[in-house]
Amino acid sequence: MTNIKVSLYNGFVYKIECKGHTGYAEEGKDIICSALSSVMCSCHIGLVKVLGLDVKTVMDDNTGYMLVELNENNYQNQMAQTIMHTVATTLREIAEGFSKYVSIRFLE
Repeated sequence: MTNIKVSLYNGFVYKIECKGHTGYAEEGKDIICSALSSVMCSCHIGLVKVLGLDVKTVMDDNTGYMLVELNENNYQNQMAQTIMHTVATTLREIAEGFSKYVSIRFLE
């Protein structure tokens, strides 16, 4: 199962963290894991390559760990928040559709 934590501060999403493989299918055929990875990679690309922000990103294919975290200087950026909220909402939709394989928590 993949466990997702979305961390908020005063309504701002500043960190999204995914841990573990979904177990939906064997490696290379797991469409849920692929969807989660694509969403998190798009988050990184939007924040770093499109907006040019300094963002902490960690991805480990072996453990299924993915992290995108805004720093104190940019978490209130309106465009960054649009990306972060979109990603959080997308991950929630995936978790709701595949609750046997993905769980999500929003922490304030």
